[in-house]
Amino acid sequence: MHKETKDRNLENETIIKHGLKTKRLGQNIFYLHSVESTNTFAKNLAREGAIEGTTIIADEQIGGRGRLGRSWISPKMKGV
Repeated sequence: MHKETKDRNLENETIIKHGLKTKRLGQNIFYLHSVESTNTFAKNLAREGAIEGTTIIADEQIGGRGRLGRSWISPKMKGV
């Protein structure tokens, strides 16, 4: 289990999931208050056998990497 999973927002996960009309995308949602990197989190879930369409959403990303290895930070409630 990832340390970030204790920081999940289960209420928002449920609201989003019920609003989707997709068969795969978003059927397994991780809505996190804060995460080092959504991409790293997704890669780790994939290694553990996460189902296709698993979606990761974070209010804040504090240690991600962008193109060419550049740092990527998305302040709380300010990102896309």
